Amino acid sequence: MTLIFGPSHGSEFELSLDLETLGEVVRLGALALAQAARGFDSAHVSFDGSADPSELERTSAVPKIATPAIEVVVARDPDGPTGIQVFVDGSPRTAAEYHVDAGAGWTWIEWMRARDHNLVTASSAAHAALREVYANPPGGGYICGRGSAGWLDGAPSDSGQR
Repeated sequence: MTLIFGPSHGSEFELSLDLETLGEVVRLGALALAQAARGFDSAHVSFDGSADPSELERTSAVPKIATPAIEVVVARDPDGPTGIQVFVDGSPRTAAEYHVDAGAGWTWIEWMRARDHNLVTASSAAHAALREVYANPPGGGYICGRGSAGWLDGAPSDSGQR
């Protein structure tokens, strides 16, 4: 197998390897990356498989990945719009908003349209969370004209996003 590295305008170089050697290079590279990710510096990374068993045990541990800090600021005006800002690790992000506010003076027809729009535009994960809320929305008694219809009657069963 021949691998070509570098830009396409004359300064590339070729490396020829058989598949067994290529597999060993990939294995050793993966081992070195795993060891480096777990705190080993290049002086302690073993490329020949002769690492101390305690080092191998240390490298086989699951790495701890920092969980991002997610902050949401909600400014709600009871007689006006709700402003939402989302920050991930201190950086502002754009977020889709899905409001489920049964006490906002909905008719059943308006509620179903808003519900269906939200369910179709949401990601699969948000869709599942929205369906759970729409199955029995808090304050549902404030929605006019529902009659005996079920909360999810006629609702999309799947998110429109893939």
